[in-house]
Amino acid sequence: MDLNPHLNYRASGHRLGQTTYFNCPPGFFLKGSANITCLPSGDWSNSPPDCIMVKCPPISVDDSRLIMVEYNDTYGKRAAFKCAWGFQMSGVNSIECLADSTWSHRIPTCTEILCPPPVVPLNGLLIEDSAPGRHVVGSVVQFSCGEKHQLIGKPSMVCTENGTWSHSTPYCKARCEYPGEPPNGRIIPLKFWYVPGDKLKITCLSGYVLPLPLEASPPVCLGDGTWSHTLPECIQYTNV
Repeated sequence: MDLNPHLNYRASGHRLGQTTYFNCPPGFFLKGSANITCLPSGDWSNSPPDCIMVKCPPISVDDSRLIMVEYNDTYGKRAAFKCAWGFQMSGVNSIECLADSTWSHRIPTCTEILCPPPVVPLNGLLIEDSAPGRHVVGSVVQFSCGEKHQLIGKPSMVCTENGTWSHSTPYCKARCEYPGEPPNGRIIPLKFWYVPGDKLKITCLSGYVLPLPLEASPPVCLGDGTWSHTLPECIQYTNV
């Protein structure tokens, strides 16, 4: 008898009443009788069975967010998936075809990755490049500060693929602007901007002085970014 090359058999003999037993290796299922017996007519009771390769149901991916990167629907092989950029996978990224013609797991799904709403710094402004409240991967937000405040930290951040922002939220620090030079005098220290608590010392040109009450009370940079009072004027000492 002609046998399938994958078919295993064990025969007790080929005489009347003797039986041959069949089985298939893993990855194949037996189609036909598992055993046949030699009849008085000299024929076998049935035709030899076949070993049919196990295959799992076909997979159709209709979701454009889910990408199949590998596919083999025979026993022991697998189907592998990945999600499009900006999406994260729910489920396993590969499933195996089992001996009972079923897949080991459900087909995974992909959901959009969103970053949490960014925190607007106190005394600051937020500029978004996408719909407010919806921050997908690649979204950029920018920060700026109100008048009399300086931005400390990165002025922008990007929503990354792990659902977090690329940088920490900056903050706005109060600062006082350069007040200019007083008439007939100079200020110390000379800086582009000053932090709260900075005090100005006024020095007058030769022949000029500060009135004593003003000399004892120099302008101070306050916590809201304003000076405690305007710059005093140096006056000719003959007018004191």
